[in-house]
Amino acid sequence: MRDRPMTLLGQASPQVGDELDNLLRAFFQAEMPNPWPTAPEPPVKPMLLPARPAASGLSTLTRSRLALAASVALLISGPLFLSGKLQDPADLSGRMNSTAADHMDPHGPKNYRSTESLNQEPDGTHIKIDIFEEGNSK
Repeated sequence: MRDRPMTLLGQASPQVGDELDNLLRAFFQAEMPNPWPTAPEPPVKPMLLPARPAASGLSTLTRSRLALAASVALLISGPLFLSGKLQDPADLSGRMNSTAADHMDPHGPKNYRSTESLNQEPDGTHIKIDIFEEGNSK
């Protein structure tokens, strides 16, 4: 791109060798109205404001504080509720130590204990899980 001197308005001044540019500029400037027409003004309509609801006994500050307190309570109790921390621990232990087969066993449900370990051998690392039956819970 050639360096062109700039005028005060930021438009490049025409060069002698730009005949096509000068022809196109003259054509488009002739097609544009001079002076440019003003924009039509929109008709003025009366603005209707909604009726203000009856004022309740709570101020705006009190309502915003109540909303903040409710959102903080949800943020604290939501993860606890979803993670199961609010459930009874006795319920959870009964479900974890019994299976469908235990309910049919005449000796009652069994308790199990497990140990986990990682064993590194020449062919790779293996996970070892040992499960021991501890006897009847009755």
